[in-house]
Amino acid sequence: MTIGPRKFELVAFVIALALVLLVEVLGYRSAETQVETAASVDHTRQVLGELDDLLIATVDAETGRRGFALTGNEALLVPYRDASARATAHMTALRGLLDDNPEQVARLASLEPHVTHRLRLLDEAVAEEEQMPKAARLPSAADTLRGSDEMITVRAGIAEMVATERRLLQEREARTAESVRLSREAQLAGGALSVVLLTIVVVRLQKAIRERERSERRARENENDLSTTLESIGDGVIATDASGIVTRINPVGQEITGWDQASAVGKPIDEVFHLVHDTRATEIANPVHEAMRAKTIVEIDDAALLVAKDGQKRRVADSAAPIRGPEGAVRGAVLVFRDVTRVLEDARSLRRTHAFLDSILDNIPDMVFVKDAQDLAFVRFNRAGEKLLGMKREELIGKTDFAFFAPDEAKAFVDKDRETLRGKQLVDIPEEPLTTATGVRWLHTKKVPVLDENGEPEYLLGITAINAREQYRHSGEQPHRRHHLYRKRQRQQLQL
Repeated sequence: MTIGPRKFELVAFVIALALVLLVEVLGYRSAETQVETAASVDHTRQVLGELDDLLIATVDAETGRRGFALTGNEALLVPYRDASARATAHMTALRGLLDDNPEQVARLASLEPHVTHRLRLLDEAVAEEEQMPKAARLPSAADTLRGSDEMITVRAGIAEMVATERRLLQEREARTAESVRLSREAQLAGGALSVVLLTIVVVRLQKAIRERERSERRARENENDLSTTLESIGDGVIATDASGIVTRINPVGQEITGWDQASAVGKPIDEVFHLVHDTRATEIANPVHEAMRAKTIVEIDDAALLVAKDGQKRRVADSAAPIRGPEGAVRGAVLVFRDVTRVLEDARSLRRTHAFLDSILDNIPDMVFVKDAQDLAFVRFNRAGEKLLGMKREELIGKTDFAFFAPDEAKAFVDKDRETLRGKQLVDIPEEPLTTATGVRWLHTKKVPVLDENGEPEYLLGITAINAREQYRHSGEQPHRRHHLYRKRQRQQLQL
């Protein structure tokens, strides 16, 4: 699974922050450990000091008693008594300092009777010596030996306790040093890793900033391209947001609706693009709303008239379509429209013209037809032609002569058609037979090419009347008379 740039930056930042916090926690705990260890070291040093002072006080008491016994100088009893009091005080202090160490408490409990006993012996000896004459005050060998044994025991007990405290002191100093080392290493490692991660984050952020700047620049370019495109479109264009509020309108749209960009943007689409029915005084639903609701293209109602800002009504056509975001959600709509008022008027005028021409053609007593110059298929036929051929024009339109007439007749008609188109001039056919449902009819046909703007044939126009001989045959006159009149009229038509 890949991690996106933003997720990576967030993860890296969180890790860096966590490392900084971890280093701070380790530093805090290391500091606490160092404080605790320092307190333990200080406590151990206090114990060592009290033990040394206890030994010194005991020795001082013995030295003071011995000096008094040897000299008889009562002034030496002052340091003796002071040393004895100090020894007792040091014993009391040691009991308070060692209450967290059961082993040392046990050793102190074993040592204390010997110290007390030694001090009591000294007190007894001093009391006896004060009652004795100076000459007899010298300590006896027995007293000296007994005191020496007690001092050896006291010294050994104190030495054992001192050794234990010194070992504890070394261990605590070692733990302090190890804690300081680990704290320093953790701080250095955490700081280095944090710097690396923060550097990566900064680099990625700079890259993201540059990419955003490029994206914004591309967005501005796309916006300019979009604006240029919208301004170049020949139809009106209005864009809205998902609420139907106008966000953009191009120049053609401004011209048709009468709303300029500044006044249209921010207005509801129903206000800018107001539709009413062309024959009923009712409003027509704006296709923008339906396009966003149905998420599909919606055509503008054929009966819709746009009421411009100045109140003028215009016939408009085209459609609205939803604007979809990357997730498929509808973000708005775009309305494309054009003014078809003139187009519809031209179409109505053209229909009236066609109706007028059809009326003229249908009222001409002779057959009139029009063929396409490309394949010579019928494109128009009048009522007189229907009557002559006995066929409906719907049967003829889009088909050629070969679909209705004998091959020879059809070929003769087509050959004359091609001759007319090639010559680009009128071709008069005074007499040609045509087989119909009522028999053979003789016709007089004139064919004319209808040229396009380049002077090339686009259609062929044909006008067909009953031939003079056919008219005489149906009039009941004598054959020789009919033939004479036919020749006379034929000459007259040729002169025309």
